[in-house]
Formats: sequence, structure tokens, C-alpha cells
Amino acid sequence: MRPDLLEVSGLVKTFRVGGGVFSTSATSLRAVDGVSFRVGYGDTLGIVGESGCGKSTLARLILQLTPVTEGSVRLEGEELVGLGRREMIRQRRKIQIVFQDTYGTLNGRMSAADVVAEPIRNFRLADGAALTARVARLLDLVGLPKDSAGKFPHQFSGGQRQRLGIARALAVEPKLVVCDEPVSALDVSVQAQILNLLKDLQRELKLSYVFIAHDLAVVRHVSRELAVMYLGRIVEIGEAGAIFAAPAHPYTKGLISSVPSSAGTGEGPRELLAGDVPSPMSPPTGCGFHTRCPQAMERCRSEAPPLRQVAAGRFSACHLHETAVTQF
Repeated sequence: MRPDLLEVSGLVKTFRVGGGVFSTSATSLRAVDGVSFRVGYGDTLGIVGESGCGKSTLARLILQLTPVTEGSVRLEGEELVGLGRREMIRQRRKIQIVFQDTYGTLNGRMSAADVVAEPIRNFRLADGAALTARVARLLDLVGLPKDSAGKFPHQFSGGQRQRLGIARALAVEPKLVVCDEPVSALDVSVQAQILNLLKDLQRELKLSYVFIAHDLAVVRHVSRELAVMYLGRIVEIGEAGAIFAAPAHPYTKGLISSVPSSAGTGEGPRELLAGDVPSPMSPPTGCGFHTRCPQAMERCRSEAPPLRQVAAGRFSACHLHETAVTQF
């Protein structure tokens, strides 16, 4: 049996904050704290949580755009953490990213054709007429008009720029695409178009996605598996439909209660989140969510709960599930 396409285990990222080169006053910020998950071939894992929970840092760790402090990232069984530059470039063909900021990530001085052609040239996958034909196919694949090739990013709408970013990500035929808030800057009607495009491309090209967002309705539309993050940790993970139907963790319940019922379950009492997310510079002791949790107990203030299995394929990090002893 072949391994999962992506295996992330015990991933940690700590940043040094404050102080100068010779200062001892700096503090540590643990942006990602022991995150583990798997993504199968042709599958989608949605990662959701409020701003500042570590989702985008996690995306950059997966792609090795930010150095990992601890942990493992395996792509088709091969360890990415610690790979040399040449070896990592080889892996870049398998894993690409679609960013939220289309203005900041598309070179305004390059035409659409050159934006898409650049990674193809970098990997020496085609040149001449073959390159031109390949770029044209990619632009058509993402639904851009036939006259798009000679246009520049500022001449496109926001949705069209995101289509261009998707075409660039697909140019080297990756197996995994990390989508970091790819529709959050778009109008709702355009969001639906881009989400449908991503699903169509997944079916046609057999892609796997790690789909990061703060909008639960968006994540539910595209994800089979769901991971909920809070202060750098996964607090619940499992099949998306099951989590939306019956969330196990109090934080997940609060997130789902905060969206319209058409995007949530529409059943049961609403358990809206109170208070603000604590600063990651000085996170609470014990369970990071205890300062906002309506069901917090005394032990929650001193003891961080592990992820425990609460149902088939479902895990939750909460002391309320103490009788579930199987850890993730």
C-alpha cells in the first residue's frame, strides 16, 4: 500500500521576537505547535481557524518557504525538512501554492503568458512552440479569455488574477497544491466561481489540496477532511461532514455557531464564541482555549489536553473527552 501523498508530523515553528543581536530580552512565539495530519492522493484537507492561529505559517512550513523548528514533512514518503537546495527544487514540481494576495504575488511587469511560462522554463519542461502551446492550454484550463496571454496583471479583475495564479501553480504539473486563503479577497459570487474551478481541476488533474481559510462555508464546500486550529494547535480533525454535523470541541462548536445556519448544521443551541483570541506572545497555560470556553474546568488551566479519538476517524483535544484514550 502506497503512503499518503503528504504526511506532517509534530510540526513546530518558533519565532524569536524582540531584542537585538546581542540582547537577552527576546521572547519566543510558537506559531505552530506540534501539528500532525495526512493528505491522501486526490484528497482535500481544509484547515480553518481565526486570524493568527498559525494557518499561513503552517502553509509556508509545508512548502519549506519558512524553516521548520521541529517535526517532519514527508511528500510521497520523502522527508522535506533539511533537504538541500537542489533536492528541494526537485520537490517543487510536486507541490505548489496559490496565495491570497494576487497583487503581491504576480509580477506586474510580466504578461500573463510570461507569468505562466516562467516556472515551465525554470524546470526546463518546454520551450519554443511547445511552451507557447502549453501556456495557452493552461490559460484556457482556468477559464481565462483567449486574448489574456498578452495582458498584464493590473488589466485583470481580482477573480481573473486568481485564475492566473492557479494557472501558474499548475504549470509544472504538481500533485499537491496548498491554497492559502485563495478566495478571501474576492466578492462572494466570484468566490463560488473560483471554488468550482478548483474542484473541477481536482477531478480533471487528480490534484490534492491543503485548503486554508477562515470562512467555514468555503472550507465545507471544498474539503473532505477538516482540521480546526487554535493558537498554533489542531484542536479537532476528521471528516468534514461529520464535524459540521456534530462538532466535538467547544471551539469548533463556537466557530460553526458563528456562521449562518445554511453553512452550519442549523440544529441545536448556538454557542457563540466570547472574548478575543489570546496573544500568541503570552498564550494561556494548559488548554489554550480555556479563557473563552464555556465548559472550562480547573484542570483546563494547567493541563493541555492531547488529541483523543472521539469517533471513527475523529479526534478532539478536550478534557471533556477524557474517556476516549486513543491519541492521534
